[in-house]
Amino acid sequence: MSAQRNAALVPQARLVVALVTMIVVLTGILVGLALRPPAYDKRLDSAETERPRPNFLGRLSIPRMEMDPPPYSGTIPENAPQAPLAHESPGVHRPPDPAPAAEPTPAAEQLPAGKPVGEVRLAIVIDDAGNNLQELKPYLEFPGPLTFAVLPQLRHSATAAEMVRAHGHEVILHLPMTAISGKNPGPGTISGALSETEIRMLLDNNFASISGAVGTNNHMGSAGTADDRIMDTVMAYLADTGKFFVDSRTTSRSVASVYASKHGVPFMARDVFLDHDRDPAAIRSALRQGLAVAREQGYAVLIGHSSVREVAKALLEVYPHLQAQGYEVVPVSELIPFDGAAVRLSRSPGTTGMGGTELATP
Repeated sequence: MSAQRNAALVPQARLVVALVTMIVVLTGILVGLALRPPAYDKRLDSAETERPRPNFLGRLSIPRMEMDPPPYSGTIPENAPQAPLAHESPGVHRPPDPAPAAEPTPAAEQLPAGKPVGEVRLAIVIDDAGNNLQELKPYLEFPGPLTFAVLPQLRHSATAAEMVRAHGHEVILHLPMTAISGKNPGPGTISGALSETEIRMLLDNNFASISGAVGTNNHMGSAGTADDRIMDTVMAYLADTGKFFVDSRTTSRSVASVYASKHGVPFMARDVFLDHDRDPAAIRSALRQGLAVAREQGYAVLIGHSSVREVAKALLEVYPHLQAQGYEVVPVSELIPFDGAAVRLSRSPGTTGMGGTELATP
């Protein structure tokens, strides 16, 4: 009896197993269909690319860092207005400036009209040489004689002086002196904290770091050139060594001329700075001002800075017009009224190179 009952249950068990299997298979198929990704539609692809992508960094986005230009610290009157440099605060990003409009080339009509009456001479002094050799190149190719004021005791001081002389230009020492602003003028600075002996020793070291320097002008020095004791000591040294002094006139309180006269030191003062404002139009305006001064007094001393390439460009562009109108560009030593009892200016190509100058005792 039990055997018959077992035989009847076998087909039922097989049916149950089959049904369970079918249910499992169907469930798997349904789950697979539910999880299948939607079909690819090209129309949706173009729309997706046009949709803006969210910025998940939000305020943490880091702008592209840009190198700031080197600081401009030329020898100019420290209380004079200056155009702000294009520096940004750290971390502030601004879009790139649009391409500047083409600058007009200085033409003859931009200079004072008519040829000057009589001999008119220009001395152009390029300050701050020695900081960087690359920035000297456009000035070294200037066809007329320039005077380069080289900073002392810097890495490139000696090489800069050699390059200048090799190109036939004149070299003077750009003497660092204390400033009212408290800015550091750099190595070799003459300050009121030094004794007279220390000042003379420092002058020896400064001139020794620059070969062929025939004179000096002040770098900064709004405090130094107004100090009686400093200028008395400096001028006594220059008289003993046969050098001249050009006052950059960074202050109206300068006493340089007083002590140059006391010690018989050949002396000259700056008339116009070419790069108070580094804008090319402002530089051309300053150049025209210098030419007007030269026409009035027969000469002018103009000062620019080696780091301001716009000055080099303006000088190169205007030089043919200067020649055509009768201006003569000369080394600054040729403008200085030398006292024969103190020093004698010698033009000796055999000892000074191309058109150089040499100061010698009589």
